[in-house]
Amino acid sequence: MSQTPPGWYDDGQGRLRWWDGTQWTEHTHDLPADSSAPQGQAAAGTAPAASEGQHDEGQTIEGQTVEAQSALDPAAALGLGEPPAAGVPDYSSYGATDTGSAPAGYPGGYVGDEPPKKSRVWVIPVIIIGAVVVLIALVAILIPMLVGLFASTTTTAGGTSVEGSTGDERAAATAVEDYDDAWDDADCALLERVTTADFRTFQGLDDCEVFVATAEQFDAAADDYEVTVTDITAGDGFITVVTEETFLQVVGEDGSELDTPLPGSVSYVYTLVNEDGVWLIDDLIEG
Repeated sequence: MSQTPPGWYDDGQGRLRWWDGTQWTEHTHDLPADSSAPQGQAAAGTAPAASEGQHDEGQTIEGQTVEAQSALDPAAALGLGEPPAAGVPDYSSYGATDTGSAPAGYPGGYVGDEPPKKSRVWVIPVIIIGAVVVLIALVAILIPMLVGLFASTTTTAGGTSVEGSTGDERAAATAVEDYDDAWDDADCALLERVTTADFRTFQGLDDCEVFVATAEQFDAAADDYEVTVTDITAGDGFITVVTEETFLQVVGEDGSELDTPLPGSVSYVYTLVNEDGVWLIDDLIEG
């Protein structure tokens, strides 16, 4: 058996040829320009057959000793490594470099210098869906705002109050606001115009002098009294008006003035009835 190790050797024809340890292969490479074979080298052919192309150590390869060929190392100068096994393509001979994409014609690759432009058709339905979502959101926000904008309201000293959607409801809300003005101004005549006689009797306000004294005492005890109508409900022959009333208490229970006013609030439910086409307060409870 041959003991010559696999490697690149001069084949005598100005080329390096790969010896696989048993025979010459088809892999060749040109010798460097300044490389030359030793004197007496014979013409290249196939490795001398000791037995079917094999040779023993010291035997010549076409007249060249293994030791003489081994002394030359042009393969190292050329940076040649071991060629691929028989049947494996030598990709290094393609002269291609890694471009980060498959070559033209390769499955998944593209043809030409530039990759094909991706379709943008999918963008259209995405834009449409996004626009629909935004439109739905705007409708959900704007409808309540528009309903509130066009709803019947009235502005009082206490802010924006519910006025009512019908003439009777608006008249009832106005009666409640006038009742607050009667207390604020100690106006007995206004009190009588917006309340029933039964209500004044039940509340102990049927005497104007008593009402005026009570109203003045109340006005001295509270500042910034504000009434806001929060709800109006029409029933069978009556209307209820719900209010939120806020104030600053400036006099204590003992009648002395407080150093620091105390904020307070109370909710009332007024019940109004119609007498001769006029809505009058007939009952009042704390709600």
